[in-house]
Amino acid sequence: LKRNKLDVLKAKLQTALDMSPDNDLFHFLMGNLYQKNKQIAEAEKEFLKAIQLNPNNDLANNNLGVLYYNQAKEWNDKLNNLLPKDPKEKEYNEKVKDYFQAILNYQ
Repeated sequence: LKRNKLDVLKAKLQTALDMSPDNDLFHFLMGNLYQKNKQIAEAEKEFLKAIQLNPNNDLANNNLGVLYYNQAKEWNDKLNNLLPKDPKEKEYNEKVKDYFQAILNYQ
């Protein structure tokens, strides 16, 4: 990650996952890689898989909580930038609530 060779790292992690698909650490690391690339859905999937394999994986739980927090903040910023009585207000408000609620499960 520090060398910014994300494609090389992804290929190596995928090989490791192919060899050991039940390794929660590999899923956690792949989630980190996706998160760094702003591939939110993929990061969430990998963190959830790591937690499914090892519910005590504190790093995966924490990173998933951070992922949800960042999404809640992004939607909250969009909500705050709406004009008064914008029809999107309800939708954005629901997204903020959903992400903040999801955080409670992964702290």
